[in-house]
Parts: sequence; C-alpha cells; structure tokens
Amino acid sequence: MKVCHRCQSHIVDTDCPHCEAHPTIVKTPTIALSVLLGVGLTACESPQALYGVPYTDIDQDGFEDYEDCDDQDPYTYPGAALEDSETACMTDFDGDGYGDANPAEGVEAGTDCDDAEATVNPANENCD
Repeated sequence: MKVCHRCQSHIVDTDCPHCEAHPTIVKTPTIALSVLLGVGLTACESPQALYGVPYTDIDQDGFEDYEDCDDQDPYTYPGAALEDSETACMTDFDGDGYGDANPAEGVEAGTDCDDAEATVNPANENCD
C-alpha cells in the first residue's frame, strides 16, 4: 500500500492529491494500525476528514463543527468563559472571561450579569 509520508492518506497516483507530496512506502505498525482503524486521519493543510464529510467552522471561532457547541455563534464555544470554566460550553460576548448568566438554550450559564459590558462582571463586584 502506498501512503503519503506527510498526510498519511491512502494514495494510488504518483503524487498525493491532498498535499502534492510524492508518496513513500510506510511499514511502521503504528501508521498501519491508524490507517486500518481510521483513527486521527486528516488531510495535510486543510481541516478535512479523509473519510466522510469535511469539517467546517461556520462561525470562525476556531472550533470545528464536531467540537463547537454552537457553530452559529462565534462567542459560544467550549472554554469561551475561562474565568467560569475552561471546558464548559458558555457564551462570553464581552470577552471578560465570564459566561453569560442568561444564555441561549443548550448553553451553560455563567456568572456574568451583563455580558454586553466587559467592566460589569463578578471580578469587579458589580454584579447583583
């Protein structure tokens, strides 16, 4: 089997269609196992899955659709409100690090009483 040494894609031509590299024969068991299982295979320079539908980031917040809890809102993603949680899906519109206390459905509530104003947050002790 010919495998591209850069993107680990299956290829049959002389040049890799994903990154235009020349193929090499790869004989290491870890690559063969990952190719066999389809684990962690992505194309070289693009966020596209080799098997299935390409990944997208509609709201351009840096999180692709499979990991973004709301790919329609660039202010809502896992870890958006770092002062409240490093991993929870929250909205932080004003960028102060605190999540909106009244978010949209499906988004975890944070502690920011006014997510439109960065100076109003629990750290400044001006939230009621």
